[in-house]
Amino acid sequence: MKVTRFDGTDARRVLTGLITDDNVVRRVASRWKAEGLFGSRWENIIAGWCVDHSRKYGKAPGRDIETIFRATTLSNADEIEAIEKLLVGLSDSYEANGSAPASEYLIDLAGRLFKRTDLKRRAEAALADLERGDLGTAEQRLRLMHVISELTARDLGGYHAVLAVHAEGSIEAEKMQILRSYDSARALAYTKKIARID
Repeated sequence: MKVTRFDGTDARRVLTGLITDDNVVRRVASRWKAEGLFGSRWENIIAGWCVDHSRKYGKAPGRDIETIFRATTLSNADEIEAIEKLLVGLSDSYEANGSAPASEYLIDLAGRLFKRTDLKRRAEAALADLERGDLGTAEQRLRLMHVISELTARDLGGYHAVLAVHAEGSIEAEKMQILRSYDSARALAYTKKIARID
């Protein structure tokens, strides 16, 4: 098993924001995917609890996170212990600092963290394709990643991404509007053409 060490400070800050800040949890909930957006299973479990709580009650769980944890249906003792240690560490850091950073800062931090996690997953998938000897699929993945980064993370694409995140609506509302008014088949064909994917 490959073990990767990383500084989880950004993930811890964002998790703390999800637990304590209504704005942060609402913004992340608008982008939340079933498989999660964080790099670790434990972070995704805690974040999922926060998103579910926000969707049900319209606010961050705050101190209710402990009640949610105690009511968990997880059965793996090692997993329960790891999540408990993470929650205790988050609580200790929060109390030592006196408060969490500003909501907008945490939302920006979450966006960068989730993009990094997504790119890492995509790169690992391309490496797995290479290890299987499937060079064509690996090349297509990498070309598509390049096109996506060109359209979303650089220059004008980055500017529009920032506008969408900081606008009064949500990312989901933005997606619905795009899907309603745009021919996605044409866009998909064009994307494949510029990425040189047959």
